[in-house]
Amino acid sequence: MHQLVILDDRISDWEVKGEIQPGYFNPCGMFDHITIVSLWQDTPSEDAIIRLCQPAEPHFIALGHSRTRLTLLTLGLRPFLLQLVLREFIKTTKAMAPDIIRCYGESLGTVTGGLLKTILGIPLAVSLHTTPAPEILKQFSTWRDRVWRAMINNSCKKALGIADAIIAVYSPILDYLPAQARAKATVIPNCVATNPAPIKRKSGTEFNVLWVGRLIPGRDPTPILDAISMLNDSKLTIVGNGPLAEQVEQHITTHELADRIKIIPSIDNAHLVQMLGEFDAMALQTDYFEIAKPVIEASLAGLPVVINQSPSASIDEYRQLPVIFVDGRTNDYYAALAKLKNDIPYWQRTSQNLKEAAWLHWSPDAINSAMAKILDTATKYNPTGKHK
Repeated sequence: MHQLVILDDRISDWEVKGEIQPGYFNPCGMFDHITIVSLWQDTPSEDAIIRLCQPAEPHFIALGHSRTRLTLLTLGLRPFLLQLVLREFIKTTKAMAPDIIRCYGESLGTVTGGLLKTILGIPLAVSLHTTPAPEILKQFSTWRDRVWRAMINNSCKKALGIADAIIAVYSPILDYLPAQARAKATVIPNCVATNPAPIKRKSGTEFNVLWVGRLIPGRDPTPILDAISMLNDSKLTIVGNGPLAEQVEQHITTHELADRIKIIPSIDNAHLVQMLGEFDAMALQTDYFEIAKPVIEASLAGLPVVINQSPSASIDEYRQLPVIFVDGRTNDYYAALAKLKNDIPYWQRTSQNLKEAAWLHWSPDAINSAMAKILDTATKYNPTGKHK
């Protein structure tokens, strides 16, 4: 089977962040040919494309558009003008005759997929990776992103309405979908690496804490930095980069924590998973309605997770995981980490319970199988009769 993946994203950016997951576009190896199309200018490495599609034969196309240019040419992304601008790509897609189109997010990629579905009748699957809570978007997105989202909003809703499959990686996403889309959406978590390193906690050793994630507004690690400064014989490794990186580095310098806190801008995901065995706990702070992929990977490995209670505790997925909730203040992070550090039996129970729950609900093989089943079902659903 042939899958056409349309991205409102740049894979080269994923490479910089170390986010190349082998077989990410090809669950259970169900496709033998995958064409990836980036709407923008992009030059990812050949290795990244091969790994994302393995074991399928991959092909990559960059259409080379820009948001500004498309906005001007289409007078604000009006559908009939967007169809005119994309006419050559539509012809190319018709000639390729893929079995399914897969798009990501409430994005221009999804709008384009909906356009192709309408014109050519090719089955469409959409994966949603962000919870579009209005209060979160208003607080943490830029004005440019808000304008862009406003321009594509109606077209996105239309695309979701005609999609043959909708996959939400977090359950809160369902609450913000139009009724027609919500009725056919399925929650399937992010696919994750399957070979975490074994984790053990030994008495009297240094306590190593891990933070993984973008340093962006809404994910401020400052309370955790300060908790580490209070906890003897402890160190923190931050894996991530973003707009808050400079602020975090300044905080480390000001509080003379350079010998205890290390920032690594990015690590290849497979390497990061193998590194989990070097740590004793993961600590995170997030204001987003999500269960991030690093949390699932840490849980599968049995690495205790400490995270702020609000809004995380309101998410169904976290109700299934015995993570350690804190109120988000420095003293609470300190207390949770200190107990893990000093009470070895408690650490062992926490690790074992977390690992058992994670494998029960999020076995990587089961997740991949569920995704493959959804996509396979979508390829067979063709009410228009136009496809092939």
